[in-house]
Amino acid sequence: MAEMEKSVTQLVEEVEEWKKPSHATQYFAAFSASMSAMAVGAAIGYSSPASAALRYTNSSDENSDAFYLTKGELGLAQNLAMLICGRILCGVCTGISSLVVPTYTTECASKDIRGALGTGFQLFITVGILYAYLFGSVMESWRWLTAVCAVLGLVFLMLAVFLKESPHYLLSKGKEAQARQSMQYFRGKSYDIELEMAELKQSLEESLQVKVKMSDLTKPYILKPLIITMLLMVFQQMAGVNAVIYNIVIIFQDSGNTLSDDMCTIVVGVVQVLATASSTILIDRAGRKVLLSLSACFMSISIFCLGVFFYEKNKDETWAEDTLGWLPLTSLIVFITAFSIGYGPIPWIMMGELFYPNVKEAVGSMATTLNWTFVFIITFTFEPLQDAIYTYGAYWFFGSICAVNFIFCLLCVPETKGKTLQETTAHFGHPPS
Repeated sequence: MAEMEKSVTQLVEEVEEWKKPSHATQYFAAFSASMSAMAVGAAIGYSSPASAALRYTNSSDENSDAFYLTKGELGLAQNLAMLICGRILCGVCTGISSLVVPTYTTECASKDIRGALGTGFQLFITVGILYAYLFGSVMESWRWLTAVCAVLGLVFLMLAVFLKESPHYLLSKGKEAQARQSMQYFRGKSYDIELEMAELKQSLEESLQVKVKMSDLTKPYILKPLIITMLLMVFQQMAGVNAVIYNIVIIFQDSGNTLSDDMCTIVVGVVQVLATASSTILIDRAGRKVLLSLSACFMSISIFCLGVFFYEKNKDETWAEDTLGWLPLTSLIVFITAFSIGYGPIPWIMMGELFYPNVKEAVGSMATTLNWTFVFIITFTFEPLQDAIYTYGAYWFFGSICAVNFIFCLLCVPETKGKTLQETTAHFGHPPS
């Protein structure tokens, strides 16, 4: 009798295991696609050590592999035109990756691991930034650093050859047989895909029946979350995070910190990776609104403190470096931690939680365009802003924006934790379906 019960238990366990999708192919697809995010992060992180090398290299040295750049040319620039073209291409590829990779990952993932895989894009960006910082600390040549960072793009290209198209995309193009093959590949040979395929077909049919038009974006229940989404994207960049990341080596050089510049950047890079990884746990426990509010609050305080250091340094450089030399690194660690836990991943997550699929496509394109437009604006104007209102004034400006952002989060951002899409949209007045 006991043996029979044991056999039944084993049979039940085998059946339950058979019902679960395989994860190996999904992890491989997510990792392969997210390598483009790592390449994006390396392109972002590369700017900091490379900018310092280009800015401070002695142009009279004929054996040097660098050439002198003025403050206005820094980043824009073997000659200036080639660097401009290179950065433009990086920007275009970054925009494409930001839109396509998260979508592809979520379309290939099963429900049980979709959330974890969905956070991979932001995490791999931070890993790419740290990668650039680490190699930037041991390479004197910005040209070799460029080559090392370019390796990530080649790795992604090789891995992309083995990627299969998502079932969602194939089905949307009327290729049902290929969509089934793709679904079976991502779920495992023994997994029954019929129910998931039926749900996918139904959701696609519903989205085609209620295709959104641009005029629909003016409806209050779409316009309100649209404004919140766009402001979240603006505040994400107006916090000055990319201005800090792109110029982090220069910031530490100017601060006179007792630690080496390379060590400081590596510390900040490690903190960013760890904080982004921890956000995957905190997002579903603390809630979106709470984390966004805390993120804005601590970003404001920390960037104000960084401004205080440079203000005191402007008054008495020796006293500031001797007494407050610890403040720049501490401020940046707090700033990067606060950003990575809250404002780094959550605006992208909330964009997917505030809209139905038929609206999400249009909103996603608008939000991505707006976000990277502000990345360019803030990065391009950082040096002129420092010249106009001094370094401390630039950081106080970002701190003020973060303070306004904190109030916005408290008063305007809804909490979507634990709520269905219907409950969230009903908050904005969406009629019941």
